[in-house]
Amino acid sequence: MKLQRLIPHFLCLMLMTQLSVAQSSEAAFLSETISNQKRYVGKLTGHDPINDKIELGSRSSESEREIASEYLFDFLKDEGLDVKKQKYKEERNGVEYKGTNIYAVIDATDKTDEYLVIGAHYDSAKGSPGANNNATGVALVQVVASKLNKIENRSRNIVIVFLDQEQEGSIGSHAFIQKIKDRGEKAKVHSVHIIDQLGWDNDKDRAIELESPNVELEELYKSKSKLEVYRTPEERSAHKVFREAGYNTVGITEEYSSGDTSPYNNHRGDSFETVDFNYLGYATSVVLKAMTDLIK
Repeated sequence: MKLQRLIPHFLCLMLMTQLSVAQSSEAAFLSETISNQKRYVGKLTGHDPINDKIELGSRSSESEREIASEYLFDFLKDEGLDVKKQKYKEERNGVEYKGTNIYAVIDATDKTDEYLVIGAHYDSAKGSPGANNNATGVALVQVVASKLNKIENRSRNIVIVFLDQEQEGSIGSHAFIQKIKDRGEKAKVHSVHIIDQLGWDNDKDRAIELESPNVELEELYKSKSKLEVYRTPEERSAHKVFREAGYNTVGITEEYSSGDTSPYNNHRGDSFETVDFNYLGYATSVVLKAMTDLIK
């Protein structure tokens, strides 16, 4: 009888220990992520020098975007990835636009021709440091790329892409879609996950919006969040371009449709100091868990 009475207590102790370890692991992840993302966002916004004491005022002009693209290229290279530049030119209404997408593929450990795409645009509006829009999205993808690259078994290839010129009609996204089509991989892309603006949470509810996901992706992201995840019909930014091209796409953002979004969008006030890094870190954990499920 004494043993029978001890068993429930023992099981309860085991459960409490497991919960404590899980909470400790999650706290360590958030601490590391927030520290890294402060560094990433700091460099992209001019809060800190990006290289050789150069400080970016924005990421709008061709020269500023070139500096940012080199930084992102070096980041992926330092992760041990075979990183590439997609330089493109496009003429619209008699005006020539040119830019650079930065991308790398994290190969599946088991050979497959199926791909996941996760990306964020790295340019900003003219005169804006572009902290929330969209250094936060870039910083989230940086962390996720680093973590996914370290997972031992991956069932799908993962394309990491930093897209140029979203502010000018998502030109970089159009160019990258054409590159995918040219390689004949359109039918083999499982899904495209576009991150845009995840640094504002004024009401501190940590809610995330999923822009026009299909049922599978909506359920996946909701299952990975302890708090609110809302589905919205919002059609904007780079994710709209991928969806219109026929890809299974989800945009992941703060409460843009619900009104809890940065008032400094495309403004000089969109600075490092206005980013909620705790919220960004939490959102990063949700996206990482979802992407990890998709490569199991």
